[in-house]
Amino acid sequence: TTVICTDKTGTLTRGEFQMTRHLVLEPGLSEREFLETAVLACERHPTDAMERAIGAYADARGGSSPDRESRWELVRDYDFDAIGKHMSHVWRSTDGEPTFVVAAKGAVEGVLAHTNLTADARSDILAANGQLAAQGLRVLVIAARHTAQLGTGREQDECNLAICGLLGF
Repeated sequence: TTVICTDKTGTLTRGEFQMTRHLVLEPGLSEREFLETAVLACERHPTDAMERAIGAYADARGGSSPDRESRWELVRDYDFDAIGKHMSHVWRSTDGEPTFVVAAKGAVEGVLAHTNLTADARSDILAANGQLAAQGLRVLVIAARHTAQLGTGREQDECNLAICGLLGF
């Protein structure tokens, strides 16, 4: 053997991921709101190492509120899409009027396909992704859409997402 290629996220050495950075891209979105959205994009009780890393990172920064279980009800759970390399969850708010949030995470290119961004906005997001990747980080994008009414399925629920920010592992 002359070359061994491996990742540096801790997956092989410790069997876990470690999230080390985040970048909020949506104007007006607080760090806490961004991290809560990242947690909502994960399974409710994650077994996946990457999702556990997102939860631990958010917990350490106050972005994963302990009352999340009482404030949000999971309505739809869309599994990982191997083509778009993303997944999403639809949550109903239990605070007051019924509103929904679609929270998605995945590969930047796959999630961008579910937005209405201009070419310039897409270019900016891809540049931010490239900067994190150039630092040796594995990058995921977090996107969301708040709505008063759900669609009839995945295609409608995942349309018009807003890019919230990036996660680096």
